[in-house]
Amino acid sequence: MSSVKWDLSKSHTKSDVNWSGKSKSTWEIPETEYDITLQGGVHLTGKHMLRLDADSDTGRINSIDIIYPNMSTDDVYGAAKALAAELKMPTTNLERWYQQRTGGRAAGHEEINSTTGMSAAEHSPGAPALDASLLYSFDHEKPTFIDLSIYWSKSEG
Repeated sequence: MSSVKWDLSKSHTKSDVNWSGKSKSTWEIPETEYDITLQGGVHLTGKHMLRLDADSDTGRINSIDIIYPNMSTDDVYGAAKALAAELKMPTTNLERWYQQRTGGRAAGHEEINSTTGMSAAEHSPGAPALDASLLYSFDHEKPTFIDLSIYWSKSEG
């Protein structure tokens, strides 16, 4: 199991993450322990798959996706609630999604291929934007996963 510790609070370049992806623009790291510090006081830790996208000309990291494993509806709801609390994301869409997903359980049916997302309510200039998408996994036992996206505006370099 590999691990990474990145401080991206001042810059977000390939050298900041010791880029070792074979592609010049995309690097996927299988499940790894991570410790990532971002501008604005955001500090993320965990153990998930990471996918980085970079500008091959400038070496600037454009986005990092933290991809959680497939989970049950209830498990992903709990993980998303905790993530929303940690990152100060509103949960209106999450609550609506959960009600839609679980509304048919009494009748023996659960709507499993619905999706939703949450975004951080505040965004400081220069700091990356954060959003979490709850996506359909095509696995009926564990039908959902979270993709936490961290991305920088091209104009904020």
